[in-house]
Amino acid sequence: MQSPEARLFAQAFQALNEGRLTDAEQGFKKFLRSNQRHPGALNLYSILLLRSGRFEDAEPVLRKAISVDPSSDVTFYNYGLTLKHLGKAEAALEAFSKSIAIKQANPEAWNSRGTVLKEIGRHSEAIRDFDQAIALAPGYADAHANRGNALVAEGRMSDAAAAYDRATTLRPDLAEAWIGKGNVLAANAKHSEAISAFEHAAKLRPDLAEAWVGCGTALSHAGNPDIAVSAFNNALSAYQAALKTRPNHTESWIGCAHVLMNLKRFDEALDASAKAVRLDPRNAGVLRARGGILFAMKRPADALKAFDDALRLDPALAEAFTDRGTVLNELRRFDEAGSAFDKALAIKPASAEAWLGRGNTFFGLLRYDDAIATYQRAVALRQDLAEAWFGIASALARLRRIDDALSAYDDVIRIRPGLAEAWIGKGTIYSDLRQADPALACFDRALALDSGLPEAWYAKGSFFIEAAEFEQAADAFERAFAGRADQNFIKGYIAFAHAQICNWPPFEPMRRDCVADIAAGRPAATPFIALACATTAAEQFACARTHASFSYPLAGALKTVPAPAGSDNGRIRLAYLCGDFRDHPVSQLAVGVFERHDRSRFETVALSTGPDDGSDLRRRIEATFDQFHDVRMQSDGDIARLIEQLGCDVVVDLTGLTQGGRTALLASKPAPVQVNWLGFAGTTGADFMDYIIADHVVIPPQIEPFFTEKVVKLPGCYLPNDSTRAIAAHVPSRADQGLPEQAFVYCSFNNSYKITAGIFERWMNLLRQLDNSVLWLSRMNDAARANLQKEAERRGIASDRLIFARRAERQEDHLARLRLADLFLDTPGYNAHATSCDALWAGVPVLTCIGDTFAGRVAASALTALEIPELIVDTLDGYEELAIDLARDPRRLAGLRSRIAANRSTAALFDTERFTRQIEAAYVAMHERALRGESPMAFAVEPL
Repeated sequence: MQSPEARLFAQAFQALNEGRLTDAEQGFKKFLRSNQRHPGALNLYSILLLRSGRFEDAEPVLRKAISVDPSSDVTFYNYGLTLKHLGKAEAALEAFSKSIAIKQANPEAWNSRGTVLKEIGRHSEAIRDFDQAIALAPGYADAHANRGNALVAEGRMSDAAAAYDRATTLRPDLAEAWIGKGNVLAANAKHSEAISAFEHAAKLRPDLAEAWVGCGTALSHAGNPDIAVSAFNNALSAYQAALKTRPNHTESWIGCAHVLMNLKRFDEALDASAKAVRLDPRNAGVLRARGGILFAMKRPADALKAFDDALRLDPALAEAFTDRGTVLNELRRFDEAGSAFDKALAIKPASAEAWLGRGNTFFGLLRYDDAIATYQRAVALRQDLAEAWFGIASALARLRRIDDALSAYDDVIRIRPGLAEAWIGKGTIYSDLRQADPALACFDRALALDSGLPEAWYAKGSFFIEAAEFEQAADAFERAFAGRADQNFIKGYIAFAHAQICNWPPFEPMRRDCVADIAAGRPAATPFIALACATTAAEQFACARTHASFSYPLAGALKTVPAPAGSDNGRIRLAYLCGDFRDHPVSQLAVGVFERHDRSRFETVALSTGPDDGSDLRRRIEATFDQFHDVRMQSDGDIARLIEQLGCDVVVDLTGLTQGGRTALLASKPAPVQVNWLGFAGTTGADFMDYIIADHVVIPPQIEPFFTEKVVKLPGCYLPNDSTRAIAAHVPSRADQGLPEQAFVYCSFNNSYKITAGIFERWMNLLRQLDNSVLWLSRMNDAARANLQKEAERRGIASDRLIFARRAERQEDHLARLRLADLFLDTPGYNAHATSCDALWAGVPVLTCIGDTFAGRVAASALTALEIPELIVDTLDGYEELAIDLARDPRRLAGLRSRIAANRSTAALFDTERFTRQIEAAYVAMHERALRGESPMAFAVEPL
């Protein structure tokens, strides 16, 4: 007959077998009160706790069981399972090893130890353990699946695929094997098959969140974001269900956080990660996961702290170093980023992600060849790493290897059709090639993947700016800004797009924001756009310096400055770098200088980075240089190397920081003397530019400190002019141009973005005071024309008093029709430059209000050099008053026209020969200083 205790043990054991866990627990507890060291009861009670997921409670019970009977392989095995679930990997490894030492013919113990070895990164040892488990039990499907996981970690994808196939053959219902199979298929860019595998796993185990996560990720990569959201929501439900039964399960909280991040529910993701941290504050992996969420939330400083905290807990966590480097790349702290990736690779040389990050560092430093080589290391380790393929494509694009870049983007899209950034990159190439339809198709494909993607809207806005579709540009940039307000230079682009269409209500507040950001050192606007935002010289300087820090991170750091070489016959080799060797104001102004260079002293080289428009002016320019190189399809590095190979002594950048400029190629200092002249009316902010050519009016002493370049002042106007420019003999009638025959014609042929609300108000005052007057404006985009007409009507001026010019096919015809105007009204802040010279060459008086910046003093410089200073005023009230006085005093105005006509042939402004000799004197002085090894210095050229 059984004793009461034996009966109690038997009843508890029976309840456990029947799944009545509460009854079983009560029985075992009662039995153990009087039999504390009973090995059987301790082991069975621990099994009950394991089945209930109560691993914290199971651990002390199993420790006691081991102390009672240290020879039980089953007890050590259960202890290992418990420690593994508690995240105590090393202790679990020891427990499984002791179980195997007691009983080697136990496939479950080999398999379990293998899973722990895999978790701690000892993949080769893990594979050996799985092989041992399979040798003992060839039909052990779980061991085959786990072997597949370890093979994936080793990068042995084909072997992993075979292991998963074997597992699913043995056990078609093993959901974990189907997940592994899906991961391998996804890694091989077989998105449809991967989705099918994940969906099969989810059907087998709807509660298995990993199946839904895999499915959602594969759908995203395949370009099905809407369906992916549904899968991620299912994953979230699975994690939430798991947390109801195990609310303290750290891994489920982290999984939940990752899914919420994929769903862009960042605040909830952060809350979930915070719960995981509270549950396991000393788990480096948990802190690393939290850092990733903070980074996704654009909180880089907090993300760095989380990664640093993770590394304090586990200094060998290579992934945390990689994450740290990624954040530092984003912050443009490239030296620190490179160090972080190097540490990651020292710990884990086969980390494709670390090689990817290192490549991104080189890319940020504009070291594109190094970036490509490093990205190739990443893809050698992980063929499916689309981000690395994307980096290769982007670097090829920067190197102007256009065909290779397009092919590489196609490879990225084949691997991951859902990577919107690849579509953006491809579209940007087509945009640069002026292929509008494919460019827009690519941008629209990116937006189909993510309709709110800020980078896609930004790229589309840039395309519309280039295409002069400014309304659409404003809309695209505003959408980009709504998605991510901290994108570099975006505020400036929004302001500029509105300025181009004279849409002043949204322009003005954005302009103020830009100016405030510029003053604070933030990259709110490019330097060219800053000129149009009513900035001071100090603000333009700050803007240019900020822009330079972003655009030229390695300026001058990679090489020493070459010594002046010169041509074999002792001439100075003078190179002009220009994106506007075509029918463009820069070339119209400078072509006479190119032709008049003293060939006994200078050998001239043209480096053309812009399009060939087939114009007569282009052919004339090509004919005048000793060497003409069309380098528009060459990379910055290739052009810089060409400058060195040619032995150029002086390189003059004629385009600067305007549209199509390639100033960045001078950052490596390929020439001894590098000069900023003509195209850009401001400082580049770049230390590698030695000089800026100006004059005493455009850069007076009070603003000279706001230039990084040393200021060289010519004795007249810094603007050259071609004294052979033709004016058509036939002057059209006013009726031909839509102008009233008897009216007083004010004109302003400035670009629309230079017209501000303030100056337009003054112009309308003129029309209001002078009934028989009109304002003749340049040909503008439809939106600008409509907005100006609306603004005129709002001020009580009939819109038909604004007359917009038609397109003139030839420059000489434009100059001839200018003679129909009575008075040219300049725009303060950003003056007419070449346009003011056009008017004066045509004999039209130009009225200007001198400003405080280079861009706002150019017309005053031209008038000074033409010896007509009385058309320069220093207040807007004076500007308005003189404009009315001249309109009401025909004799005075006629006298001005006569003086302009007379001075054309005698004053400095249009004396091309004299100008050429003076600028040559500047080049010689610069070159001679370089020959002597002296640093650049400011100087003034003596008048001839």
